[in-house]
Amino acid sequence: MLRSNHPQTQAEIDAEHARAVRIIDEAFPRHGTPRSDVFKAGASALLKYLLAGTPVRCPYEPGTVEYDAFYAGVESGKKIYCHTEER
Repeated sequence: MLRSNHPQTQAEIDAEHARAVRIIDEAFPRHGTPRSDVFKAGASALLKYLLAGTPVRCPYEPGTVEYDAFYAGVESGKKIYCHTEER
């Protein structure tokens, strides 16, 4: 039987998604360096993947500014995950 450290029930997944949102809100406070919603969505997507196993799916076409911002956010999400105390 395969084992996973990821949540198994929908309630656990929802809790991990909420935790990812909390972490992003703390990482990008309103008074800090402004980041686009697309950038923050990429960071959030990566945290949801690491915390809950939810696949990262970029809704933007390659070659667009939004695509680049999303994946810049994904890269930022890696750093945030490594430095968060809430893991």
